[in-house]
Amino acid sequence: IYLNKADIYMQKRDLAKSLDACRVGLKYAKKAENATYQGHFLNALGNIYLLQKKYKESLDYYLKSAELGVKNNSYVNMVINYLNIGNAYKYLGQFDLSVKNFKRSIFLADSLKETISLWLCYGNLSAAYLENGLNKLAKENAVLAIKHSKSNGNETQISTSYNFMANACAALGENDAAIENAKMALEISTKAKNIEQQQFANKTLAEMHEKKGLFKEAYQFLNKSKILADSLAKQQFNAEIAILETNLKFEEKDKEIQLLNKDSELNQQKIKQQRAYIFGAFALTILSIIGIGLAINRYKLRQSLKELALRNQIAADLHDEVGSSLSSIQMLSQMVNSQPYTNEKERAILQKMSNNAKETMEKMSDIVWMIKPGENDAVGLSERMQRFLQEKFRGIRYPTIHRGSYKYKSAGACI
Repeated sequence: IYLNKADIYMQKRDLAKSLDACRVGLKYAKKAENATYQGHFLNALGNIYLLQKKYKESLDYYLKSAELGVKNNSYVNMVINYLNIGNAYKYLGQFDLSVKNFKRSIFLADSLKETISLWLCYGNLSAAYLENGLNKLAKENAVLAIKHSKSNGNETQISTSYNFMANACAALGENDAAIENAKMALEISTKAKNIEQQQFANKTLAEMHEKKGLFKEAYQFLNKSKILADSLAKQQFNAEIAILETNLKFEEKDKEIQLLNKDSELNQQKIKQQRAYIFGAFALTILSIIGIGLAINRYKLRQSLKELALRNQIAADLHDEVGSSLSSIQMLSQMVNSQPYTNEKERAILQKMSNNAKETMEKMSDIVWMIKPGENDAVGLSERMQRFLQEKFRGIRYPTIHRGSYKYKSAGACI
């Protein structure tokens, strides 16, 4: 993504943004330990500095990219790397190193059958030889550039190669050959609508016709060259205006995106606050429910304690007050009944009083036990059930089979 961004910004000549995209992308490529992409980014950085005519910095990045290519045997990328290194050395005026790297690029491209790169390699080598006065070598490499560009079938490449050839022939003084190749370049570039190559071809034709003394034709070609040059300047101006407009639109879009991002952040913060409020309300509700439950449970516990205290109080009162009174009645009636002067009728009454007091005491004990059961509830219940059954079944006999005959036992004896 960052490599694409860098390339797009470079085409739009927004070199600052292209440079930023390269640097960020290079960091990610290093983190991913991807040597291929590292080489791409280093090469792109070299192109950025080359466009700024900072040839030394450009060469440094090209050399680093080539070094990675050698380590990772990335020969296809090395073809472009050596070509770029050759151009950097050419602009730095180091002809020998420039030619050396162009030849390296040609050797690799030829080995890999990279015909698309070969025409450019030969074309650049031809231009390098031409700049240094090696016109014959320039022509030989221009011939090879034409050959490989034709194999690619790209009209722009073919017209550019013929312009290389026309310049080489002109430098050698082969005016007719120069005119012929320039006309071929003009014809093909006109068909391809490549204004830049048309302008170069017309300029060469104007110079060649001037040398032959054909001033009228020279003037016509020179005039066309000027018109095309003006058209190119206008196109460049329009392109720069378009770039500025595009950059302005990008800035406006960036501002809109920043505003949208801020709105989004504010909305996210609001959502987080709402969630926090909802969570807080929910937690408060849960705590309230728990508090109410604890309060109710505490209230029930207090009521149970009050009831227990009341039962204990009633049981204590019954046991202490009523129980003691009934016990006194029983004891006094027994004492009177045991005196010798008491007649039979009085004794019967006193005995009945004693029995009634005893029964009342026993019932009172049961009532006290029900109000305030003892610690050994199971033992007390068992004793009371046993006593209840004895009273109910006292005097009743029931049959049992013993060695074929019936025998009777009292309920009390059975229990």
